[in-house]
Amino acid sequence: MSQIPEKYYVEIHANGDFNEEILGMITNHNEGKGEIEGFETLIHYMKAKRCLRSNSCYQFEVTVMALNKKLLISEKGKPTLTISYNQFK
Repeated sequence: MSQIPEKYYVEIHANGDFNEEILGMITNHNEGKGEIEGFETLIHYMKAKRCLRSNSCYQFEVTVMALNKKLLISEKGKPTLTISYNQFK
């Protein structure tokens, strides 16, 4: 496993359109198979997916909390995931 600068953790609150892909991205990052470059990577992914599916109703909101260490993802007004991370030196 390659060295990663942080490890991401996920709390699942409800099923959501983005859950499976985001969980896959986080698993790959934590296993050293890919790299998430901060919450922006996840947010840009969701925006890109929404643009690709012009006929879909992907509605989401993101809220950065806890001094930029937590990201709450809500879909259709309901929380679906909370993502946090720990940094390593």
